[in-house]
Amino acid sequence: MSTAFEQAWTDEEERPTENSGMSQDDLIAEFHRLDAIVKESGSRRREIGMALAGIAFENRGDQNTVHLKSTGGQGVSVVFGTETEYDQEQMLTAADLLGKDTFDSLFKTKLEFVPKKRELKKFMNTVTSDEATTTAKQIITDAAVTKDKSPYVSCE
Repeated sequence: MSTAFEQAWTDEEERPTENSGMSQDDLIAEFHRLDAIVKESGSRRREIGMALAGIAFENRGDQNTVHLKSTGGQGVSVVFGTETEYDQEQMLTAADLLGKDTFDSLFKTKLEFVPKKRELKKFMNTVTSDEATTTAKQIITDAAVTKDKSPYVSCE
């Protein structure tokens, strides 16, 4: 069974180098040929990337980035990350307790709650005797949902 890669021109001289001499039909045909190659290679790249991510995950330990090297010296990096989402109702309660200025200094507010990481970490690590702030901190902690991101694989 032949693939788009096998069907692609193998000799650089066969490839058109200037579009000015190509007809509309030729340009459309070339675009479709290249599109097929991109789709096939993208799908294969994802498959290989997931296989590499599996190997990296087994060797991850407590690291977010794993570097894999071939015996020939080629390498890839596999990055594992997480995202934190916040329950909207709980965050609205925390915003009411903290007040607009304090809450806005900790989060960008839109349809989702996006923490200002540095400010939020400092806030959460600050000890206070204010009951509303303490309650808001607990609500923020309870509202946080951490989920894994898809691993990102790149050439080095």
